[in-house]
Amino acid sequence: MVDPASGNKIPLAGELPEPDQRSFDNSCVDKPVRRTATLDVKFGDLTPKNFEQLRILNYLTLPVIYSENFYDMLKSMQRYSKFAYIKDVLVGAISCKEDIKADGSKECYIMTVTVLKPYRRYGIASALLKQAIEECMVER
Repeated sequence: MVDPASGNKIPLAGELPEPDQRSFDNSCVDKPVRRTATLDVKFGDLTPKNFEQLRILNYLTLPVIYSENFYDMLKSMQRYSKFAYIKDVLVGAISCKEDIKADGSKECYIMTVTVLKPYRRYGIASALLKQAIEECMVER
């Protein structure tokens, strides 16, 4: 279903798992080893023209559906986001925000990190995290 006001897709009740089935407890599962191949990952910034790709990526890979307010803050650049591309195909993203604490110091809060399933275990999320840390340090 598409929201007539915004033109954005709204998930219907039957399209999503029930909230109690969305939890991903994998503490009892052996973790797969990192793949030995390395991929040439390029990074890109969030722009008003490509933010809809982030919405789709989050919808496909995360158990939470984020509100329109979340994406509005990303579009208005009140948040920090970075995309990971392999051969011009979007495969991952990270979204962060910077908070100013009561004592005036700043801290970076990671809101989402996501990678498409076929591209997991290649170190893409680690590379996105490294990019976010570097960019937060430059901003300071």
